[in-house]
Amino acid sequence: MKMTDDELIAEDDRLAHHRTQLSSNETYVGIEFFLDELARRRTDRQTQEIARPTWSIAGLTAVVTAGTVVTTIAAIVLLSRPG
Repeated sequence: MKMTDDELIAEDDRLAHHRTQLSSNETYVGIEFFLDELARRRTDRQTQEIARPTWSIAGLTAVVTAGTVVTTIAAIVLLSRPG
């Protein structure tokens, strides 16, 4: 099950407390895991926020293109009529 951001922060805080109790010759493997995961999630959210307007712009571009095609066809038809 995926941990929420708050759960990740709480677990990192818990482990940070444990890390402060290590002696100077001990190491703690994986201390950056939770912070890296939070950074990755933040990047994912930012990417989604950027992508949302991109799709809106693509949709508007399609609408404008369709309108241009219709207008061009109407102009050709009107200009090709005799007299």
